[in-house]
Amino acid sequence: MRIRKNLFLRMKIDSASVFFCYMTKTKGVIMKNKIKKVKKWLYRGFMSSIVGLMSLTNMTLSTRAASGTLTYGSGTGINYRMSGPALEGNLTSDWNSNYPFLYLDGDVVFCVDPSTIAVDGGTGYERADFSTSLKRAMNLIALHGYYEHGRTAEWYMASQFMIWEARGWSVNSTNLSNYASMKSKCDQSSL
Repeated sequence: MRIRKNLFLRMKIDSASVFFCYMTKTKGVIMKNKIKKVKKWLYRGFMSSIVGLMSLTNMTLSTRAASGTLTYGSGTGINYRMSGPALEGNLTSDWNSNYPFLYLDGDVVFCVDPSTIAVDGGTGYERADFSTSLKRAMNLIALHGYYEHGRTAEWYMASQFMIWEARGWSVNSTNLSNYASMKSKCDQSSL
């Protein structure tokens, strides 16, 4: 009897230690997942707070028009054809091959009016008043598009397209083949 009792205790201890190791590994994975979720939640909360603060204080990213000298940077390699309503300018369609990065006094900016031609070296660009909701939408596009995704030419143009779409224009064709998935990622990030 004693032998069986010892075997039973040993087996119980062995199974408990195996169970404990299994639970520790599982808890470790669960904890890593929980930590990732908490970090993601905190990041989204932080970014939402920043966007909310920006909206309340009228602080914006480089998506607003401002005075200064506009210059063209290197080409993005992205071609497109677009159409839409005449906004401040008189164009109702636009096309470009190798659209350049735009800089205003050295800072990356986005064109907010595709119906007006941006002049390289042009001056006299003035701050434009947009509705709070449009300003917020353009800021979120720039933030969750270009600024959060490595600041690449592809994300610059995807953000540019989304800003123009927010103004009522449509992308008819582009060689940015993954634009739809990029737009979806940006939309999901801004939720």
